[in-house]
Amino acid sequence: NAANNNATDGAGITPNCNANVTVTKTDGQETTLTGALASYTIVVSNAGPAAMDGAIISDTPNTALTCPGAQGASTVACTAFNGAQCPGAAAINTPSAVAHTTVNSGIAIPALPSNGSLSFTYQCTVN
Repeated sequence: NAANNNATDGAGITPNCNANVTVTKTDGQETTLTGALASYTIVVSNAGPAAMDGAIISDTPNTALTCPGAQGASTVACTAFNGAQCPGAAAINTPSAVAHTTVNSGIAIPALPSNGSLSFTYQCTVN
């Protein structure tokens, strides 16, 4: 572009490593029978002191599970706390297997400030 001949080299940028992010996944069940629903909760928390905007969360379910995005499976719900922002519904819920792939490959968290957290909940059917 002749009107803008500027360039920036990011090699000198030091990433902000002052975020303290933890991820927990629970289902609250010891065992589940074939055909039953297993409910999962993934909580992403940032103890700070820095924000971790743009963090990627992913979850690769066991092959014995049919999870969000697969036909008949539930959707992913997200609840944000203390200034965190959930990804848009299109990023985590679709009527096709795309949502399942997105959960596997990663979903970007728009904003995860210090002391912020997100709670993702969904159900999978045990095959």
